[in-house]
Amino acid sequence: MKKNSRNAMLVCLAMLVSCLALVSIPTACHRGTFEEQRAAAEARIGVGDAMGAVKAYRSLIRQYATDDRRAELLLRIGDIESSVMDDPQAAMASYSEAIAAVPLSAAAQIARERRASLREERGEFNGAIEDYSVLLKYAVDAATSYRYRILLSGVYLSSGDYRQARVELKQMIEDAKTPSEFREKAYFLAGESFFLEGKTQRAAEYYQALLNEFPKSVLAPEAKLHLASCLEELGYLGPAREVTKGAAKDYPNKDVVNARLKSIDERGSMPPSPTGKKAGTPETAQGKKGLQKKTP
Repeated sequence: MKKNSRNAMLVCLAMLVSCLALVSIPTACHRGTFEEQRAAAEARIGVGDAMGAVKAYRSLIRQYATDDRRAELLLRIGDIESSVMDDPQAAMASYSEAIAAVPLSAAAQIARERRASLREERGEFNGAIEDYSVLLKYAVDAATSYRYRILLSGVYLSSGDYRQARVELKQMIEDAKTPSEFREKAYFLAGESFFLEGKTQRAAEYYQALLNEFPKSVLAPEAKLHLASCLEELGYLGPAREVTKGAAKDYPNKDVVNARLKSIDERGSMPPSPTGKKAGTPETAQGKKGLQKKTP
């Protein structure tokens, strides 16, 4: 009887040891929770091991292949490849993976915006336009919609499609509900579209409109210099000089202002134009409201 009891105890003890062994095996190989591994991957950035961080993130993605959080990890990989490793091609591939993984997630939206920016920098304008158009279509609120429309307009300007840029900007300029931070940018970009197209009279109208409506805008000094350039090109050297001097107070680069003043003075010393224009007498009505803005 005692022998049977002893044997039973030994069997129980063996089973207990086996259970403990089974528990200890995964503990020894335990990789940590999702967040623990994520933190460990990020820590590699702090010690200068960007490639190690990317590999650790990739390993985590493979472990959680169906988890929606993988879009966040792919976004982070793209950011590391773009800003730390200076590899935009790899970054765009990772951003594309994030978009494909969970298309409607916040991470995918950010990835699409980052990809659009890289595409624009690389001159891949059609791809950037496509990305910003999708972001605009699915914008979650009005402010986000305005921001994406401004970015989309910027890509059209970069690509040389000035007319389409103005199509996008017109909506914000004509809508009285457009917040000031976007409305002033729309005026400025509309001016840029005409300036880049060589239509300095129209460009001047929009720079002046920005200054009339938003005299304290952060864009005001830049708008003044661009307006002065337009006036100079149009032969109105007196107003061009006055506007340039007005920009000097707030424009951060005084060398640029001085160069503009020098250019105006040099042009003023040249023989009069056969057109008979008087320097300092713009044909467009100015007065308090300045140049009259037309529809883009």
